[in-house]
Amino acid sequence: MDGLEAIQASIDAVFERVNVRVHAELTWLYWQVGRILQRQEESTLSELARQLCQEYGKVWNASQLGYCLRAARVFSEEEMREAVSAQISWSHMRR
Repeated sequence: MDGLEAIQASIDAVFERVNVRVHAELTWLYWQVGRILQRQEESTLSELARQLCQEYGKVWNASQLGYCLRAARVFSEEEMREAVSAQISWSHMRR
C-alpha cells in the first residue's frame, strides 16, 4: 500500500466510524423525542412540528415526529439502548 492508499484507508475508516456514531446518536435522540411526545396531546403534534421546523429545519416535520412517537411506542428503553449499542441505523424503523 502506497502513501496515498494508506491515507485514503485511514480517512475512510474514520468516516465510517463517525457515520456509525452519528446514526446511533440520532436513533437515541429520535426515541427520546418520541418519549416526550407520548406525554403530549396528539393535537399538539402539528404545532410542535411547526415550531421545531422553524428552529431546526424541515427534518423535524410532523411525519418525523410521528416516526419518533412510533419508535417510543414500539421499543422499550432497554431495547433502544441495545439497538443504539449495536449501531442500528434509524432508517430500519421507517419500514
